[in-house]
Amino acid sequence: MRQHHRLFHWPIRALLLTVACGLSACQLQEVREAEQADPPSTDQIAELEETIDRQKTTIMGLELRLLAKQSEVQNLSASQEQAIQEVVRVKAKLRSRDSKAETVANLAEAKLALSALQAKKTGGIKATALERADQYLAMSEAALKNGNYDGASYLIGQAKSSLHAAHMSPDEPSESADSSTTFSLPVPMTVRQRCNVRAGPGLNEKVLYQLTAGKAVLATGYQGLRVQISDDNTSAGWIHFSLLKSNP
Repeated sequence: MRQHHRLFHWPIRALLLTVACGLSACQLQEVREAEQADPPSTDQIAELEETIDRQKTTIMGLELRLLAKQSEVQNLSASQEQAIQEVVRVKAKLRSRDSKAETVANLAEAKLALSALQAKKTGGIKATALERADQYLAMSEAALKNGNYDGASYLIGQAKSSLHAAHMSPDEPSESADSSTTFSLPVPMTVRQRCNVRAGPGLNEKVLYQLTAGKAVLATGYQGLRVQISDDNTSAGWIHFSLLKSNP
């Protein structure tokens, strides 16, 4: 374990040493210039050695502060997971306010969003957020099977928060930044399964209503993989393209 820690922190140590060397570059340059004229004095060498010792001490202090922050993050993450588990357990004891159909639709929508983000090459913070979202959705499915619809909905909400964090990370453009395309003529389509119709093309947009499988709609445009639809009885909204099929 001790060797593992040394290996894990070696890139950080190397970076800090590089910074320290950069800090003393000016002094080293002065010494080299002085050497061309006269050999460095004992006082100059002693001063340079003292500077190196101070910088080593500073590096070790920074490494310890980094370890403390990493430990704090791990502790907070563990506390958050325990709190989430407790909320789910409490909700299991309460009378469910969410319907099974609504929970199933929300879960399917979140899983689609996760799959879309997982299809892209990710790393670092984004990958961690997607892994967390995947765990929440797995927990939500388990709660759904146990009839804890409120708990399942709560976990879906946690998954959506993680998906939003991954989606809005700096290496990916936000969904709202995509340009919208309008069809020249409305395209007849059919809903594949029960799904949410949202006020906008984002997963965090308000749910306006739900449509059941087999419902005929007209697609008027799209943004990313979200399709804008309308029919004679309801207001316009947005549905993920995978939940629709074109009419023959």
